[in-house]
Amino acid sequence: MISSATTAAHHVLRHSVRIIANDDSSDTSRRFAGAIRSELESHGLEVSVISWESNLPMAGVISVVIDDSRCPLLLNSTPARFHQIVSLMAQCTAVLWISCHGGVGLDANPESALVTGLARTAHAENQALRLVTLDIQQSFDSQSKSRILSIVSSLLFRSFDLSSDDVVLREREYIYKDDNLFIPRIVSDDNVNRWMSSGSDRPEADRRQGRDKPETAMDVYGQARRPLNFNPGMTSLVDDLDLIDDNALQKLLDELEVEIDVKAYGVNPGTLDFVCGQTEAPSVVTGCTGIITATGSKVSSLSVGHRVCAFGMIPLANKVRVDGNNTVRLPDSMSFTVGASIPLAFMTAYHCLVPLANLKINQSIMICAATGSVEQAAILIAKHIGAVILAIVSSSSERDSLIERFDMPPAHVLVDDGKSAWGNVMHVTGRNGVDLVLSRGSTALSEERLASAVFGGTIVQIVEIGSSCIEQVRAIPSDQNLTFRIVDLIALIRQRPLEATSLFAEVMSLFERGIIQPKHSITVKPIPQIRDALEILQA
Repeated sequence: MISSATTAAHHVLRHSVRIIANDDSSDTSRRFAGAIRSELESHGLEVSVISWESNLPMAGVISVVIDDSRCPLLLNSTPARFHQIVSLMAQCTAVLWISCHGGVGLDANPESALVTGLARTAHAENQALRLVTLDIQQSFDSQSKSRILSIVSSLLFRSFDLSSDDVVLREREYIYKDDNLFIPRIVSDDNVNRWMSSGSDRPEADRRQGRDKPETAMDVYGQARRPLNFNPGMTSLVDDLDLIDDNALQKLLDELEVEIDVKAYGVNPGTLDFVCGQTEAPSVVTGCTGIITATGSKVSSLSVGHRVCAFGMIPLANKVRVDGNNTVRLPDSMSFTVGASIPLAFMTAYHCLVPLANLKINQSIMICAATGSVEQAAILIAKHIGAVILAIVSSSSERDSLIERFDMPPAHVLVDDGKSAWGNVMHVTGRNGVDLVLSRGSTALSEERLASAVFGGTIVQIVEIGSSCIEQVRAIPSDQNLTFRIVDLIALIRQRPLEATSLFAEVMSLFERGIIQPKHSITVKPIPQIRDALEILQA
């Protein structure tokens, strides 16, 4: 805050002052222009009031623009008026632009801030220009009149270096409200804070009695000293997500754990369900990459500062603690974003193809909905094994993308347009069908997918936790000797953690040794755009 202007008389200026006001401006704006004229003349200045239709002052003149914040000059400005404003900015060297608030009890109009953007552009294009903006966000009445006029006079003298008695002010933007002058940086908005604070974690009695909601403040997500996490279960809308302090990290680090400063997360539909309160924490885990900031006493293979990839944490905290056995070094050649996309997708695909289906070289696999994250991982793993891959997609554009990304034979990437796609599967396999059908979802498998499997083949269905697969089981023909496997990776991680740890190590080893190259598609969103990422999953 800047103190009020001194009451001592200013030195007489060698510059003249011209106040520019609209002819059709409000009574308050006209009274304001007249009051400023009298104030400046009392300090010995030569002042005149002109309209935009007059010849505007140029070099050697201080221009004071009076703008009614209820109807800003830059809002719906005519081409002629805008040309006058641009000419003023291009040819003048000293401009004080005042947005005045004419009403009583009216909120500040955000459209009056249009001049801020104009000022920043004008300064970039006219190096000689000094344009100072003053946004007066309270009414100009008998109580505030003398204080406001004193502030205007002080700003004019001190901003344009016209008096040797005063300290020169170098700021370009000011706001006057609540009888104080402010330099705007980040301004707290009580209404927005109240809107952001859902307060649903307060006792019902507190809400009924109108007790204050917890305050919400802007903060840096990635700061090292303050663990933060998203507040789940507050709403079903991703627009209403907010951050809370992660008090779980105040406990002592377990001897087998590592603490990671997270750089990237892999998100999936389970992440969306969790942050929207539709799934409990035990039902969702994710993968992340980051840098180790602490290690437990019995962790020997990892050290502080190591770049790592890990799985098994609840999303989307900025710092996490995870079992050291579920954490591996990230290859130096691999970025954090690529690494974060690997754990759940590739663990699921590897589990389906290798230990469950035992897919071998020259055997065939049909991958349904092949553009999904798990399905793309399955393509890379199947290519490593040397299997014959048939990919089913939903559109020609997906087909073209898959062929180019994974260098697949065009005849092996089929568009699911009804019966023809499944007929092509049988044609490619010589009417024998495929050894493995990889599908995802909890709905019953179609007759075409079941018919695509060879006698004695395997069908692996990836489902979400808690899904029922009774319909799939009923649909399987009993005379084909088919093996039907249901895969829920989250359940595997919870029920058989050692098996999941081994699975993760095998997957990451394939990347570390360069056996598999990350060719799968990745959509990268920074944390400030987490809502956009979740909305993609929600769509």
